[in-house]
Amino acid sequence: MSLLIYDVIQLPNQDAMSRSKSIMLVLALVVTLCACSPRKLAVREITAIAANGMTALEQDDDLDMLAQALPANIKLLEMVLASNPDDGELLTLLARSYGSYNFMILEPKFEKARFDLLALDANDDIETEVLHLKQTVSRYYQKGAAYALKALEVDHPDTLAQLKNVSTIDAFMRDLGPRQVAAVFWYGFNLAAWVNLNLDSVQALSQGHIAEKCMRRVIELQPAYFNGGAHLVLIAYYASRSPMLGGNLDAARRHYDALKQISGDAFLMADLFYARYYLQRTQDRPACESLLDEIARAAGQKSAYPLFNKVAGHKAHIYLTALNELFE
Repeated sequence: MSLLIYDVIQLPNQDAMSRSKSIMLVLALVVTLCACSPRKLAVREITAIAANGMTALEQDDDLDMLAQALPANIKLLEMVLASNPDDGELLTLLARSYGSYNFMILEPKFEKARFDLLALDANDDIETEVLHLKQTVSRYYQKGAAYALKALEVDHPDTLAQLKNVSTIDAFMRDLGPRQVAAVFWYGFNLAAWVNLNLDSVQALSQGHIAEKCMRRVIELQPAYFNGGAHLVLIAYYASRSPMLGGNLDAARRHYDALKQISGDAFLMADLFYARYYLQRTQDRPACESLLDEIARAAGQKSAYPLFNKVAGHKAHIYLTALNELFE
């Protein structure tokens, strides 16, 4: 099967989108034709190939291609999951896929629509679009979190009960080791993003501390995982809420500094989160505007983080046009 997929990858005159579709067709055919016993082996191989594919996508800055490819990849992975529903790596990959698609494609659309609504007089069409986008983004983050939770439950069947119990959550987190880093990160990432999207919800706010503890555990185990993404999440977490709700500007700044140490100045997403959350919370509009403008101008340059920087530049443009709403 690997040779067949390799042959597809090497087909001449195929753009990235066509090649992605060809690979998905081959994988779907393999899943359909495999007998029961070799099917798990096929699922494992498909998962490894798909994980490598996600890494490859993150080296491409074509957001339009990503917007088309990721939904199809997600549906394929969900079809494969039906053949082996307890595959922790596949569950984690689905959590990563939903989180990435939401963060890079759908959430920027929602943010732009929401800021447009705030800047304009009430408009039923815009209000409907904003509500629909928020519901979709919220649902996808919840799905991503649910898949990561199932991945954790492969090794720890009582994960949900342990996470919901304030007297057991810390001990449970300490029991998680390097094997669980990816699942813990993507559970915390999706959960934190869902909470941040629904700060007007008591239910969401009550789960924020779980996401915080997930990211703190990732930092203890593997601080550089996913470009130091746990620090990125905690910048937003600590800077987006009041001290009464767990906010801590000093902690947000420490995580920003730690992230810069891990990923360097070329990782524009760190500066984006610092501007959007820290500088907005401190109401330093001149510094925020200057940094966002710098990100927008630097995003098109080649770097070690092509996709992440492209998304950072895209979001920077959205925030630059919404400064009056961010600093009202």
